[in-house]
Amino acid sequence: SASPKIVFVHGSAQNAHTWDTVCLALGEPALVVDLPGHGHSSWRDDGDYTPRSLAFDIAPIIEANAPDAHLVCGMSLGGLTTLALAYQRPDLVSRLMMVDITPGVTPEKAKARLDQVVDALIRNNAATPKNLKLLKEAMKTGMSGRQGEPLWKLWQALGGDPGDLAGYGVYE
Repeated sequence: SASPKIVFVHGSAQNAHTWDTVCLALGEPALVVDLPGHGHSSWRDDGDYTPRSLAFDIAPIIEANAPDAHLVCGMSLGGLTTLALAYQRPDLVSRLMMVDITPGVTPEKAKARLDQVVDALIRNNAATPKNLKLLKEAMKTGMSGRQGEPLWKLWQALGGDPGDLAGYGVYE
């Protein structure tokens, strides 16, 4: 098969499959990376999910599988991660595309805001079957480790069964 021409990196609460339809539509060889703690990847032992740390994590993957990619594209957290990658390893990023980044958001600010949203949902009795289904999917595919703690709190408050998440590498 042809060497990947494009590398895609997803955002927070997402996984590599975020890019499935884009890859199919482009029809170009691509490498799509699951960030640590997302999708099927392992959590980081140190709990550091900052773009700088994530860039160090994905660099060897890109170096091994797509060292000559024409474009590295990241969305949201993936965009910030690929920006850090371009700084750390310019040899791996000939062109950079960032989609929907929020450069002023820190992990602390993001977690505080997510905690506020979760608390409001709990207060407002948001335990509908549809909300539980959506939350279950988000927890299975996108959030793990420390970044998933607010979602786990919400799952429990809404009466979600912890057994429903068994086998997905989330909260085990």
